[in-house]
Amino acid sequence: MSRDWSVACLDCDDDVGIRDANHAEEGCRKLASDAPKLALMPGLIIDYRATYGIGGYGTVSTDWFVRHAGHRIRARDEYGEADGTCGKDAKCNCCERRFACGRDAEHGGECAPR
Repeated sequence: MSRDWSVACLDCDDDVGIRDANHAEEGCRKLASDAPKLALMPGLIIDYRATYGIGGYGTVSTDWFVRHAGHRIRARDEYGEADGTCGKDAKCNCCERRFACGRDAEHGGECAPR
C-alpha cells in the first residue's frame, strides 16, 4: 500500500512537516532516531531529501527537535500509525470516530488515540 510518512512527536501530536514522502519509512525512522542529537543543535535547517533520502519536498528546522526534546519522536504514516505504538484500528465509545491506537505497543487497557 502506498503511504506518505513523516516524523511526529507522539506526546504533543505534532508533526515535523514532511509532505508527500511516499514509501519513506526508513528515512523517517532514521530522522526520528537522530532526534536526541538534532535537539542539541538549535537553529539548523536540514534538507531531509539529501540527508535522509526522504522524498517529498521541504526542509525541517532542528528547532522542532529542540521543542520536543525528551518526547516520544517516531516515524508516523498518513493514517496515524507510528512506530512503537499499538496501531490497532479502534473506535471512540462516545462519538464513533475511528482512529489508530497511539498508545505504546504493549499497553494494557483500552486503545486510545494517544
